[in-house]
Amino acid sequence: MTPASPHAVFRTAIALAAATALMAQPAAADDDRPVALVEEVSDAPAAIIFDFDLLYKGDKIDLRPSGRMTISYFDNCIVETFQGGLVRIRDNGAKVSDGGQSSQSMRFCQTAALAIDTEATEAGVAVKRVEKLASLLPEEAMQEITIAETRPRFVWPRARMRGAPVHVSVYYLDAESKTVVWEADVEHGQTLYPDDAPALERGMPYEVVVDFERGSDLMQVFSIDPELALPASPSSNVIPVGL
Repeated sequence: MTPASPHAVFRTAIALAAATALMAQPAAADDDRPVALVEEVSDAPAAIIFDFDLLYKGDKIDLRPSGRMTISYFDNCIVETFQGGLVRIRDNGAKVSDGGQSSQSMRFCQTAALAIDTEATEAGVAVKRVEKLASLLPEEAMQEITIAETRPRFVWPRARMRGAPVHVSVYYLDAESKTVVWEADVEHGQTLYPDDAPALERGMPYEVVVDFERGSDLMQVFSIDPELALPASPSSNVIPVGL
């Protein structure tokens, strides 16, 4: 199989450097968009969050007395680390009371549609395969997220699961009709594409669908490019579903 021809491809950007986690604290509304992900959290039993949980505007994370958490934002290149205190999540940064906070800027981050050169590989590429995907997917689902790792970690809003497992399916899209590559039932808010599943082809379009037992599905189109120059990060292989 060959990649879509140039005339069928419209490239926009998405730099993938952070990518996701989720929050099972206050359940966000179904139409809320996550603003950040938890890369790592430790020694914080009161926080009720885990590595690779998604965070939403208005979430409060209790790290008292000595918890530690690192989060990264989807729409800017900021990574923040907190030590202790009560953290309140905002759109482009967080505020901590009675605790420590440090920030750093990453060269690349997950951001909304930036135009880049079609030859660029450093920042990741979001692709609209207009002719091919238009017949398979709704227009809003056609934007891809590209990662360098060959084993994606899929994450979704754990609060939407409401205690029930979800069915996760990965489809190959560059065909007459999309075909299932791998599927499984998952009881948590994330899953790592398994070693024994069919290898994902470089540059080809795939779709992951999370089917909630008590709600609507979420989907995300993605592709793999091992040559992407993304920063080392716990979230470098993360596909946030429905972002």
